[in-house]
Parts: sequence; C-alpha cells; structure tokens
Amino acid sequence: MAFFLSQTKYIKDILSEYGFTRCKPLRLPMDTHVKLTHNHGVPMSIPEQHQRLIGKLIYLTITRSDISFTVHTLSQFTNTPTSVHFHAAKRVIRYLSGSISQGILLPSHSAARLTTNFDGDWAGCPITRKSTIGFYVLLGDSPISWKAKKQAVVVSGVSRI
Repeated sequence: MAFFLSQTKYIKDILSEYGFTRCKPLRLPMDTHVKLTHNHGVPMSIPEQHQRLIGKLIYLTITRSDISFTVHTLSQFTNTPTSVHFHAAKRVIRYLSGSISQGILLPSHSAARLTTNFDGDWAGCPITRKSTIGFYVLLGDSPISWKAKKQAVVVSGVSRI
C-alpha cells in the first residue's frame, strides 16, 4: 500500500479565489532574474490581501517542497508588501495551476536509505547580503523534510584556520 499526499482541492480553491482557474501556467514559481526588495513597487493599500495569500502558500509547503524557497522569499515582505511582492505571489499561483495534482508519494516498498541534499545562494539577499540555504531529506525515494532559510549572520569570504 502506498500513500499519496496532495492538496489538490486546496490549490483549486486558491485558483478560484484569485481568479486564476483558466490562467496560463508558468514553468517556474519565481522569476529567476527578479531580486525582491522592500522599496520596489507601490505599497499595497490593503496589505492583508497579500498576507492572506502568503499564509495560504506557507500552508501549501507542507506537501509542495518545490515552492518552499519562493514562499520563504515572499514571506519576508509581509509587513509592508508592495505591488511587486503581490505580483510575485500571484506568479506562484500561476505556477501551481500547471501542477495542481503534484504531491508526495510514500511507497510501501522503498529502501530505508536516508539521503540529504542542500544548496545555497552566496549572499543572495540584495538587502542584507545574507545567504539563503535550502535542504531536503529523503527516506528511500520519499521526501520527509525540507526547508529554506536565510542565514542568521553574514559570512565573509575569508576562511581562517
């Protein structure tokens, strides 16, 4: 017996709520050339709209590790969101429209082998120059844990022995 965890109905509800039921899906959740900052765009008159969407996307990361980095990045701007931040969050919805039924497969017959992978962007935040790291852990072929997180401190490029 295998288990498949997905949030298909939840994604369909989000698509409907934001008017994206018939949108053209995107291949990536975030534009790779965009570096979000606090001062780009017009401040939103109703920030709760953006905050609510980010909350919904955070909930989706329970079964969608593919949006973790993007949602982590967008969640940094929930206090004072701008039109640019809201547009980037809506881009995630368009991405989700092309992968509604994606989720996590937990097969019953999988090797009990633990594998970890990680990556980071060196000083990728244009505001703080901090790096963001991400990792995921697989048990056999099934993802069991993942996270994207900004480092607490800026690490210089000089190493000391």
